[in-house]
Amino acid sequence: MNKNPLLALKELGQHVWLDNLSRTLIEEGTLQRLINEDGVDGVTSNPSIFEKAISSSPYYRAHLARLNGSSLNVEARYEWLVIPDIQAACDALLPSYVASGNEAGYVSLEVSPLLAHETAATVAAAKRLYQAVGRENLLIKVPATPAGLQAFEQLTAAGMRINVTLIFSLAQYAAVVQAYLRGALRWLESGGSTRKLRSVASIFLSRVDTLVDKRLDALGTAQAEALKGRAGVALGKICHHHYLDTYNGSSFALLRLAHIRPQALLWASTGNKDPVASDVLR
Repeated sequence: MNKNPLLALKELGQHVWLDNLSRTLIEEGTLQRLINEDGVDGVTSNPSIFEKAISSSPYYRAHLARLNGSSLNVEARYEWLVIPDIQAACDALLPSYVASGNEAGYVSLEVSPLLAHETAATVAAAKRLYQAVGRENLLIKVPATPAGLQAFEQLTAAGMRINVTLIFSLAQYAAVVQAYLRGALRWLESGGSTRKLRSVASIFLSRVDTLVDKRLDALGTAQAEALKGRAGVALGKICHHHYLDTYNGSSFALLRLAHIRPQALLWASTGNKDPVASDVLR
């Protein structure tokens, strides 16, 4: 029998996250099967994922009917629908969270994209969502915009667990790393528990290819054609080198001695967007 490649990947020390969540996955046992059989030990979500789920899954119909005539605004309605799914996923992954010593078993919930350029509002929303979900293995997703990075630093300094999303360049990732170092140091200086901090930096790969490949097509040369589909992987490699340099270097030395964990790299948007390329390009 061929070995499950996802389980083989985990043997190399990697964690496998599912970039999807819906009530269908939960109610029909698919999420639990992925955890049990494929070793999935993390889940990410975003408003786009939930929009597709809510519009297509029959399991939301009763809740949607209850919203008819409600005075709740759009954001409150959205949260009322998706928070139970986030809670259920957190509960399903709790054994992984406990067994890994809080290293794995997380579920991500994103703050409203409308707050991407508002630091104070992002901080407030992140804290509110964390309280509403009420699960220790929750990561709040914050975008890597300038305002989002300020919010990320403040939230890290307050001991919150954050997934910084929408990272598309090395410069952006380097700014995320510095925000984490500053926030973690502030948390340490305030007397916070060093084991509480957990943070993830989500590097988007195929979205970079989508942009770069269009420019390569415009060049129309054989050399340009040969480079298509390679920018995302290249970005991942240089970000990983930056990760190694930072977290093995002097800038992290004090935090390392205090047993604060490095911010983990998460390879996001790994699905190939080129219809003529292999589905397993990466």
